[in-house]
Amino acid sequence: MGVQLFNLLNSSIFQVVAVIWFIILIVWREKWAAVLERTIKLIQKPIIFRKDSQPDNVPTYPREFFEDSASSFRDALTKPLSRVTDSLHHWLGNLMKLVYDPEHPFRTVGYVVLLLCFLLLIYSDAVAVANTLFVLGLLSEILPFLSNFDIAIFAGSLIALILGFAFLFETMSSKSEFTAMSEREPRVRKAMFAMAAFICLLSITSLVAWGLARLDVVENLNSTFLDRFVTFVVVFVVPFNSALAAAMIFNEAIRGSVLVFAVVGYIVEGVLHVVNFILTLLSSLLPFVFDVLYRLIHVLIDIVVWIITTPILAVFWPFMTLIKMITDNAPEESTTKQKPEEIKQRSK
Repeated sequence: MGVQLFNLLNSSIFQVVAVIWFIILIVWREKWAAVLERTIKLIQKPIIFRKDSQPDNVPTYPREFFEDSASSFRDALTKPLSRVTDSLHHWLGNLMKLVYDPEHPFRTVGYVVLLLCFLLLIYSDAVAVANTLFVLGLLSEILPFLSNFDIAIFAGSLIALILGFAFLFETMSSKSEFTAMSEREPRVRKAMFAMAAFICLLSITSLVAWGLARLDVVENLNSTFLDRFVTFVVVFVVPFNSALAAAMIFNEAIRGSVLVFAVVGYIVEGVLHVVNFILTLLSSLLPFVFDVLYRLIHVLIDIVVWIITTPILAVFWPFMTLIKMITDNAPEESTTKQKPEEIKQRSK
């Protein structure tokens, strides 16, 4: 097959036909001028997202349909996500009003710190409860992450003491810096002051018990009272103090969780903005590329059709010209025949 095609292309008959074909393409100016005109019109048209003042000057190029499709495609990709992003931003702004005050910026830091302390206190209570159940024989095995009893003692004594003194100063201050305590009702502030003082007392008791226990070990006193006192502090006072301190900072910890949730929301909003930017880029790029490819394919098909059909039309051109002359003269004869009859009718 390849050899036959090669022989055909190199034959003298094919070369003569090709030369004649090329001459017809060049000589018939009307055909290649029309192709050139359509190509220039397609090239000069604006990009797909700009309004074309002459959308119908190339009949085979549906400009208005492409413009409407491109705008609809861009809106379908970007508008839903933009609405979601705007709604999320508005909602996060309302959340930030709950946890951020421009006049007291340190309160936001206080909410985060108190949230961490709240989680530590809750964890220490869980450790204390797990160890107590294990000692009572109600729990066969302690989970590994609940076996750190030293963290429970640390949170129920030292951390609770720090929180207690901090809330004492916050409740006594007329402009609290790390909490919104100064904006609460007087009776609430009095209750929080009493709770903070009681937590400080229990924390100091715990620290005294640990000091006496260490003294008992160092001096070898072997005091039964000290053993029972330390056991009472470990089993009851420390977990109770942790729970009480957690209850005291619960409101501020909730605000801290709101702040963390808002930060996560802003991260999600940032991701949505990136996705929206990518979708916006694609919604502009894809219609543009499609429009350019359509114009290019249109020009190529137009040139191919011109190359193939022009010599064929040249062969039938005499016959088509003759048929056109006949069809053009036929109505004139009919009208000339009707004119005398019309004249007679008018004369009557």
